[in-house]
Amino acid sequence: PQIRYGDAVHAALAELVLLPDTLEAGMRVEGDSRPGRLALRELFLRLEWLPGNDDLVQAEASASGMTVQWSHLAGWSVTAAGDLVVLDVDDLADPAVIAEAVMHAALCGLRCTCERSPGQGA
Repeated sequence: PQIRYGDAVHAALAELVLLPDTLEAGMRVEGDSRPGRLALRELFLRLEWLPGNDDLVQAEASASGMTVQWSHLAGWSVTAAGDLVVLDVDDLADPAVIAEAVMHAALCGLRCTCERSPGQGA
């Protein structure tokens, strides 16, 4: 089911002309996957912009690349330059919302303060 969702996120990114170098979708299985045994299954999406990608305007992200991940267990997160930020969005947020968050991270960095009002904390 996450493949259709991943396609919708990719289409929303394409509308912003912000395309990842790779897009993966799948299921991770940890533990014993034999019938009757306990195994943790996790559906995931992983979008990656490689170092030097022209879409990554922010210097640290451009140097290291940027990875956007989704899991049905953990939600959405963005990683760049060794920093990880969990996106404050619904687990199955509208793909356009995800695309806007990714665009903001690519242009301004993961911990940008440009949209905070004066007096609002970091």
